[in-house]
Amino acid sequence: DFPIEESVELSEYLADIGFQDKMFGEMAELYGLDSSDLSFLDFFCVQYQAKEDDDDGNDDVMDQLEPHRDGSLLSFTILLTPPNEFEGGGTSFDA
Repeated sequence: DFPIEESVELSEYLADIGFQDKMFGEMAELYGLDSSDLSFLDFFCVQYQAKEDDDDGNDDVMDQLEPHRDGSLLSFTILLTPPNEFEGGGTSFDA
């Protein structure tokens, strides 16, 4: 995984499409907040890859995160790979 700000190309693309304004606008509307009160605490990109049967002990392959609590009030996940290009995956929330 890597922080978005480490990728000039991705940062510029997100700025060009107005990602921050769109995301903060949606979250503000959904949760009754002022979008100017929102900011990114951790903004990063993660690539998950299914482990093969012979990948035992291969720490270079990230196939999941252990259950955890983010350090922010609100979090979001965006799928970057078209869903027809992989099997499995998904995000779950323990409520």
